[in-house]
Amino acid sequence: MSETQNYHKDYDELPFENSLRKYRYAELIGLFSKFKAKNILEIGCGYHPIFEHYKDFHKMTIVEVDENFYNAAIKKANGNPDIKFINKPIQDSINDLSPEFDIILISGFLHEIDNPEEVLFLIKKICNSNTKVITFVPNANSFHRVLAYEAGLIPSIYDFSENDKKFGRRLVWDINSFSEFFTSNNYLVELSKTFFIKPFAHSQMEELISNGIFTKEVLDGLNNMIKYMPDIGCEIIIVAKSI
Repeated sequence: MSETQNYHKDYDELPFENSLRKYRYAELIGLFSKFKAKNILEIGCGYHPIFEHYKDFHKMTIVEVDENFYNAAIKKANGNPDIKFINKPIQDSINDLSPEFDIILISGFLHEIDNPEEVLFLIKKICNSNTKVITFVPNANSFHRVLAYEAGLIPSIYDFSENDKKFGRRLVWDINSFSEFFTSNNYLVELSKTFFIKPFAHSQMEELISNGIFTKEVLDGLNNMIKYMPDIGCEIIIVAKSI
């Protein structure tokens, strides 16, 4: 099993991740539907390609460097002729792509690499005037991090958590610094938001679910509470366009 496969096997088995993923994809699909996305590029689909969740497309292109994820995505596509797969890094895939996409989805890895600005630079080459670039990352200012800081459990909300360290994450952004990252790389940020108020760490959330304390209704309520605390959801979503 490759290092990357191990990473995602561990991540998929991370307590609470399966529950949180439902809310993450609800946010993404809402945006895809709002923009009436028909021609989509997803970079780094992992084990959960967006075509599993969003069906109203005409063409989908998946760029996935890991062979295990690439093969798993092909299997899930089940021969759909409208989905194209490229098993190369985005640096080597640009010449295979043209500026025809409604949406370019960077699937939640910018905080895990050493050169996120290179990714933004490269995809500018395949953005047209209408292309929406969408991505998501964990929020440093998440409720659970703020609570841990105020309880004296961590020295800073920007410190790496144990899960951050386990998965080799390199950057921690809040909603302002993540927006500034895009603007500093010549993108116009059209939407920046957070979602899902997560009061405790993943393992604690899973325990509360397992014990029947956090029911589906409670989880839905935590997601709905974002309107009262818009900047402290557990993940940030950005919609931007190249300028």
